[in-house]
Amino acid sequence: MSNLTVKKRINKLRETMVEEGISLYMITTMDFHMSEMTNGYFKTLKYMSGFTGSEGKMIITENNVHLWTDGRYAIQSVKELEGTDIHVHIYSDRSDELRNLSRFFILSGDKMFTDAIEKAPSKKVIVANNDYVIGCDGRTFSENLMQDIKESMHIAYDSGMVKIKTDLDLVGEVWEGRPKLPKGKIYRLSDDIAGVPAAEKIKKIRGSINLSSGNIGYVCSSLDDIAWLLNLRGNDIEGSPVFLSYLYMGSETKETYLFVDSTRFGYDVNEYLKELGVEVYKYDEFYEFLENVDVNFVAINPSKSNAAIIDTLENREDVELLEVDGLIENSKSIKNPVEIANTKRINKLDAVAMIKFMKWLKENVGKVEMTEISAADYLELLRKEQGCFELSFDTICGYGANGAIIHYTATDKSNAKIVLGNLLLVDSGGHYMGGTTDITRTFALGEISEEMKKHYTVILSGMLELGMAEFPMGVTSAELDIYARAPIWKHGIDYDHGTGHGIGYMLNVHEGPQIINYKRSMSSKIMLPGMITSNEPGMYIESQYGIRHENDMLCVEKKNGLLGFEYMTLVPFDIDAIDVKYLNEAQRKALNDYHKNVYEKISPSLSEEEKDWLKRVTQPL
Repeated sequence: MSNLTVKKRINKLRETMVEEGISLYMITTMDFHMSEMTNGYFKTLKYMSGFTGSEGKMIITENNVHLWTDGRYAIQSVKELEGTDIHVHIYSDRSDELRNLSRFFILSGDKMFTDAIEKAPSKKVIVANNDYVIGCDGRTFSENLMQDIKESMHIAYDSGMVKIKTDLDLVGEVWEGRPKLPKGKIYRLSDDIAGVPAAEKIKKIRGSINLSSGNIGYVCSSLDDIAWLLNLRGNDIEGSPVFLSYLYMGSETKETYLFVDSTRFGYDVNEYLKELGVEVYKYDEFYEFLENVDVNFVAINPSKSNAAIIDTLENREDVELLEVDGLIENSKSIKNPVEIANTKRINKLDAVAMIKFMKWLKENVGKVEMTEISAADYLELLRKEQGCFELSFDTICGYGANGAIIHYTATDKSNAKIVLGNLLLVDSGGHYMGGTTDITRTFALGEISEEMKKHYTVILSGMLELGMAEFPMGVTSAELDIYARAPIWKHGIDYDHGTGHGIGYMLNVHEGPQIINYKRSMSSKIMLPGMITSNEPGMYIESQYGIRHENDMLCVEKKNGLLGFEYMTLVPFDIDAIDVKYLNEAQRKALNDYHKNVYEKISPSLSEEEKDWLKRVTQPL
């Protein structure tokens, strides 16, 4: 997107702000369901700024435009927003983000709150009834974020001199040719894929909200939670097999209501939902339903619910809100035996695709023309041959300097040729009927420097240490981060992203509640057997190269009574890039054992030529 286009769109939005009496307008990357990945209809921040990252908040005033994002997009955001006059703020964790927001609201270049509080607004600021008015579409802000924003400017907000209007989709008013809401099919998972019938799941969740007294309802707007609960899947978000919907569950009258576009149901979904006792209403009837449903208490998770839902319920004097955390998410994160078996099965399929790609890449680089986009396309083709029905996210295929952009996506403009003499980072994954994969491998293409080999091996040592970790029940995911980072810190290296995240089952590739990141210790959850979690340390040298290694791991009980991990991913690392002097004996043994396991489990699915190649690249070091 050109800088001129960005400036024109911002100016057009400012005109609409004037018409609505809005002094400041806020935009996020979220949809109505707090999804990380979103459908094109909801990409309002991308439309206004050109920033393509999955995490961001944007504030537009008459004089300034500010955008916040996390460390994953530190390089990318600067590149994409260069020349737009948008001020970029990078935060490393949640508390840092809040400090940034607070700093902006207190020390804004528009002096907005100072002017409002003193009742002497400058001509540069729009004021309605001596109030400074902030606008946003509250459906795209989590309740927790909205409370954080209010707290950041609490003096001005609590005094009533600053007001927030949450029912304004101003971007929608100026967005010509905005994509439509998706209309893809919604289908049912059979029990041999889901493992646990939906009726059983519903009974368990309803039991969790059925307190000793009172008429209690539970509101869920998280798309992956709803899909998991009902054993349904869709394709409303690229890379995430979910469908736009809301769900209400009652404890006293045993009702379950699903708000969704039912014209998209596959052949047997209508009858299936009737058998479950699920009543279906239109997607856009949800808020009216909340205004009128006969209930005394409503249980809701404010971190996964939008501010408009909370506002609707809080406007009712006869309803009291009960905060719940992870009612469905916690159950979803512990994979049942069928889900575990299927995920192991599809990881073997994914490994075949990755190994074929590795062989092709190593044998053809420097001989045939290849680019980041063509390589990613070829890997996608190989996955589809193994039964992958959709990528679990846009493939990150970054050569050289592009590999240093943590969440890089190649475009026609940035698409680099892949040649000898540098590193290629490929972070990719797929959805199969029976699970989801997420894997990163970094490849040495031709001769690389000794420094590159050192960095490659040091990052690998951190990944291996976390994979070998053993710990007692009660240890949280954040506390495990030290296993991966300690060997890396010894070399003065660090990375500005988490080490691991939960992985969904034919759902979101990023799934909670477990997050291996010491900076997220306040929201960390206890690691439990059955959780599938990524293990992905990395390092990034701007304008040179990036390195990341990633395996998916299953949390299991060990014979000694401790918990540990079993690798689900079965793809070799690039031995051409490993310098064994940076591995201790235990790490070297762990790597050799891993490669031996890869060969034993994957070679039966390969041709003789491919077996010979795999044998060579998994030889003991």
